[in-house]
Amino acid sequence: MESGRVGEWESRRITNYQLPITDSQLPIPNSPFLLDSRPMWQALIADLQQGLCKVEIAARFHVGLARSIVQMTDVLYHHHPFTHVALTGGVFQNLVLQQQVTQHLTAMGFTVLSHHIVPPNDGGLSLGQAAIAAARAIFPQK
Repeated sequence: MESGRVGEWESRRITNYQLPITDSQLPIPNSPFLLDSRPMWQALIADLQQGLCKVEIAARFHVGLARSIVQMTDVLYHHHPFTHVALTGGVFQNLVLQQQVTQHLTAMGFTVLSHHIVPPNDGGLSLGQAAIAAARAIFPQK
């Protein structure tokens, strides 16, 4: 999918899939928040069954996930204020999602950090592990 379509989705006021923020309900203090994907899957499956255009389904998914990530960032900010947000992990290899999230977070005043040389997925993790192994070999711990 072309990244240029992201702006088109916003301008057409896409009815995005909902991924509400919930408490994780883990039995530990200060447990993290989660995005509940159940409503999104229910709506997406219903759209598929009704024969909705797959481009529209993809748009609803991307816009919904991007908005949920931005909302989660806002919730976390209000618990522990910060100014920088790092977009990392394989999900941010998706350029449509990465651009949507970056656009909204930047508009909210955050400084957004993203990968430019090393990939955000396991390739970047592997490179980091190799760098640590090399450093330990060169500078052994006493």
